[in-house]
Amino acid sequence: MSGILTTTIIENDVILSYIKHIDVDLVGFIPGAVWVGSNYRNYPVIIDPVFFDFLIVSLEMDGSFTPNSNLAPVEWIKVIIIDTSNTTVINGNGRSASPQQVVLDELAAAGVDVTIYKQVAAYYGLQD
Repeated sequence: MSGILTTTIIENDVILSYIKHIDVDLVGFIPGAVWVGSNYRNYPVIIDPVFFDFLIVSLEMDGSFTPNSNLAPVEWIKVIIIDTSNTTVINGNGRSASPQQVVLDELAAAGVDVTIYKQVAAYYGLQD
């Protein structure tokens, strides 16, 4: 993702990421625990604000790094960046909500579960 991320995106926008492994019908929401066909693996996501990199690491559920020989083959990784530059809402107590929270609340109100790629893609009209 080098060259795509900026300080403005990292600090202000909603960044959702998903992973699909070969031979596994499920799409996993990351960061989080993802089924890789025989067991779960934890996939932390690191967004580096200095080099603007998006890093994904495969960890065993005990927190140890997954050995290269055990890495599950990845079919695809998708990152959705939702622009929040025109989003501001004052909530009921007179405080303004963060633009990121406004977007997440909008998705939830529309019945979209952000952990399910197909729901987010359908809501925004994204095509595979």
